[in-house]
Amino acid sequence: MAFSLPTAILGAILGSIILAGALAILRRGPAPIPGVGLWAAAFAINALRQAAYLSVPLFGRNTALVSAEILHVTMTVLLLAGSMQFIGRKPYLPALLGVWLAAGLWAMLPLAVDMGFLVRTAPLYLFAGGAMILTGIMFLRSSEKGQYKGLWIVGAVFIAWGIHKLDFPLLRPVDWFAPIGFLLAQALSTFAGITLITQAQRRRIETAEKAAFRAEASEQQLKESQERFNDFAGIASDWFWETDHDNRLTYVSDLPEGADGKTIGKLMGTRSDEILSASSNKLSAIDRESLANLNKKLTDRDSFHNLPLTISGEDGTPRVLLVSGKPGFRNNGEFTGYRGSTLDITSQIHADRKLGETLQTQKVLNDLLQTSLEAGSLKDLLDKSLELILSIPWLAVQSKGGVFLTDPDGVTLRLVSSRDLSPAVEAGCDKIRFGQCLCGKAAKSQDIQFASCVDDRHEIRYPGMAGHGHYNVPIISQGQTVGVLVLYLNECHRSEVREVEFLESVAATLAGIIRRKQTEESLKLAKEQAEVANKAKSAFLANMSHELRTPLNAILGFAQVIQSEVMGSVGNNRYVEYGKDIVNSGEHLLAIINDILDLSKIEAGETELEEDIVDIGYVVGVCTKLVEERAQKAGVSLDVEINGIPSLRADERKLKQVVTNILANAVKFTPPGGHVSVGAEVAGDGTFEIQIEDTGVGMASDQIPKALAPFSQVDSSITRSHEGTGLGLPIARSLCELHGGSLKLDSALGIGTKVTMRFPGERIVQTLQ
Repeated sequence: MAFSLPTAILGAILGSIILAGALAILRRGPAPIPGVGLWAAAFAINALRQAAYLSVPLFGRNTALVSAEILHVTMTVLLLAGSMQFIGRKPYLPALLGVWLAAGLWAMLPLAVDMGFLVRTAPLYLFAGGAMILTGIMFLRSSEKGQYKGLWIVGAVFIAWGIHKLDFPLLRPVDWFAPIGFLLAQALSTFAGITLITQAQRRRIETAEKAAFRAEASEQQLKESQERFNDFAGIASDWFWETDHDNRLTYVSDLPEGADGKTIGKLMGTRSDEILSASSNKLSAIDRESLANLNKKLTDRDSFHNLPLTISGEDGTPRVLLVSGKPGFRNNGEFTGYRGSTLDITSQIHADRKLGETLQTQKVLNDLLQTSLEAGSLKDLLDKSLELILSIPWLAVQSKGGVFLTDPDGVTLRLVSSRDLSPAVEAGCDKIRFGQCLCGKAAKSQDIQFASCVDDRHEIRYPGMAGHGHYNVPIISQGQTVGVLVLYLNECHRSEVREVEFLESVAATLAGIIRRKQTEESLKLAKEQAEVANKAKSAFLANMSHELRTPLNAILGFAQVIQSEVMGSVGNNRYVEYGKDIVNSGEHLLAIINDILDLSKIEAGETELEEDIVDIGYVVGVCTKLVEERAQKAGVSLDVEINGIPSLRADERKLKQVVTNILANAVKFTPPGGHVSVGAEVAGDGTFEIQIEDTGVGMASDQIPKALAPFSQVDSSITRSHEGTGLGLPIARSLCELHGGSLKLDSALGIGTKVTMRFPGERIVQTLQ
């Protein structure tokens, strides 16, 4: 069979059209494959190229061939660009367009210049073959990277096709090769098209599988997201809801623990205005206001956040909610419904209320404890305590009550403190026996007596008595009932555990107040009685001292007459010695009586100062002369160092008495060979000090208070061996304090004693001696 070129060209045209159509169909699929559109265009152009060969009779040889060559270059450029897109490489369009334009211009030269076949076709087929080989190499490299399966076949076909393009200018003039070369070119073209279709279809399948995998993964992610949302919604304190365009509740998430599921379940499918109107008749005026506010937000399609709302629970208990919502709209502005969340804060409100009540309770108890430390009578403290107890907002008591105290007989209660009680109640309940009425029963049983109404236990009644209840709380201290707290309640009130616990705490606090105040008043009474007794003792001692001093002076006078034999010789020297003993004993007794009289006057507040400017050096000198003889007999040395000191504004006689007493004590308790020193100075703080220090027997620190107490002597063998009333130091300290000063005693056993007499700085007279 002879080779027919027109028939072969028609076959090539038909094959290219079929390949272009197949690739175009793949291009229009749901998931377009990159580069397939360019491939379809390339094979469509290849069909036009083949058709150009058939147009020679119509347009002439040169025109037909130039058109065919330009279309040939265009086809190769499109195949190269499409292949680059397919394997994921971005074509550099300026370079491709430049090369295509250059090749096209070269193909058009024969129209203007007469060129030989080889000169004209060699560059064009060199470009086309190079493009084909480059395309094949890209497919082979992509296949080596494992990017897609089967690309090496496509690469091999394109390389073979490119090589054939390179040899075509040389072999075409050979007559026997022309048909073979044409058929080979069409076979390679068809095979390239089929492999491209195969790879495109495989890519589509892989893409579809990946899309399905991604869809499955997305579905899994969506499922996990939904589960995660449900978990969060289940754990969260909020519950979520959704309505349709009629604000009809269409979705409610799983409710958190504690939420009223039955109540919420009944709301499904109900419009918001129906829900709100059904709840409004059970709400207070404030709740209805918040309800109306929510309804307005829903009607106006407004967003809202944490809007408070109270609904009635299944058991009738009001539940407080915080509602948040956001309206939804389509792109055309059509309202689709609300999505929102709701937080049930009922338990939180109850907890806050309980915390507030606890803080109020603690404050009242603290205030009661603070009241117990205040001055005032027991009645004043109980009045204030009762006021505090009745002021607690959460305690459901009326603003009246009373406090009873147990009388000393231990079996009778007496109303001591009351608030807003009627005269009939105060008269009838002024005194109540243990076991009588509710108060007496609480006192006797030591248990709280609660009554929700007037019952048989109300033994004391009066005309016009209104219905009421009671808390009668026993006040117990050390196992004994010291009183009863009475509080009034509204009739039919139900007792609560928190009320009982609070009242027990209050009663314990009141017990402490009562005991402390009663002890304080008992001590005050005992102190007053002791002061009265002490004044009576001082007055008695003063009177007795005067009564004793008068006859004692007479005894001393007559004894001195006998001793001096003023009236003549007594005839026996023994009588003279007796007279001397009587004088010595009388003088000692007179000194004791004078000390007692002085102390009694000081304690009775009858001692007054006769102040003058006193020369301290002179006073110390006089006092030292008085004890000097006694010191010499005792073998004790005296050392006086008083130079350049100011004078004092003081009572000279009493100052001498103080210094003399201290010096006498120092000499008396210093053993032979000891030393007594006297000094005076202005101290650093501006006060004036007189110090008398000895090296005597001294005393322990715990014996000093006893030494300063009246009629006391430090109990030791040394002090007991000396005569004395123990009034010297107390009188000296009292006289110092009478001057606004003080007397300080520092002593160590076996080392000695230092006495410091301190006088205020304002008594110093700045006249140096």
